[in-house]
Amino acid sequence: MRTFTSRANLLIDPAGRVRAQDLGSTSDPVGESAAKLTSSPLSSLEDRRRFREHRQWAHLIVIGGETGRVEPYGKSKKPVLIYSHKKRSVDDWESEFSALASRYGAHILIEAGPNLLHQLLEAGVVDELYLTRTDIRSKDLSSPRLNLDLLEKLELVESERIGSDTFEKYHRADS
Repeated sequence: MRTFTSRANLLIDPAGRVRAQDLGSTSDPVGESAAKLTSSPLSSLEDRRRFREHRQWAHLIVIGGETGRVEPYGKSKKPVLIYSHKKRSVDDWESEFSALASRYGAHILIEAGPNLLHQLLEAGVVDELYLTRTDIRSKDLSSPRLNLDLLEKLELVESERIGSDTFEKYHRADS
């Protein structure tokens, strides 16, 4: 019997990209405006509202190394675990998530980008995927992309269009 429930939450542009350039959000050492790579410019008010709901549900947030480098997780009130293939590989995600549930609580929220999310979808540990598809196009051509073929392993159970966003909810096909 599974000891955890996991949700993944991801925002993508029409090409499956997860980041955009937030121009003028940071300054370089000379004081010039520099681009910050983050998902924020792609996110609508409704997307952020739903994002906060997922955060309230979670006992623990799981992210990948790249997400940890580009997004502001230091301010999170929930425990955040970063998985990076450079530091540690996981062979059995089911056992890993069961151990996390024992330590932190059964609700595991995955806010990872495509690199880690692909692994977790392949391993079958994502119970629900909440995917926001925005019509806004990312200008960050280096942004990681979600392999949309992986959605075939899931069952679409809800879809709702609000403004420039389509909110989709998927379940594991075998759940």
